[in-house]
Amino acid sequence: KMMLILFSALILSPNIPRTKAWCSYAFGEAGNGGNKMVGYCQHDTYDANVIEFKEACYARCNCWTDLPSQGGEIYKEVDALCIDDACYCVYLKTECMHAFLKTDPYCCTPSYEAENCDNAVCDEDGWCHHDKEFLSLF
Repeated sequence: KMMLILFSALILSPNIPRTKAWCSYAFGEAGNGGNKMVGYCQHDTYDANVIEFKEACYARCNCWTDLPSQGGEIYKEVDALCIDDACYCVYLKTECMHAFLKTDPYCCTPSYEAENCDNAVCDEDGWCHHDKEFLSLF
């Protein structure tokens, strides 16, 4: 049994540095006190500086009665508009007076079928996971 574990470790160890996170949060994009309207996904760079494009899947926005610096208060939340590699808190004033990011965007590599934006399931706190039923097909 020990030989099997050692053999498995030797076979798998060269592949460990090549393992990439297909999905991740763009940490640091949500503002404290509501000061960011747009959150961008960081693109991964590996090997010979190959850039792996990340697509923005989901983020949440807080709607404020006035600018936070002017004493505004949060009165509701809405989903951000995520397009390409960014999530935007941009709404008509009738829908959301002053929108700012509540959560960091959740970003995925679109070319990886097992985990991407199409099968990401996110809650209203911005925490995301992937649909297990879809993942069991692989």
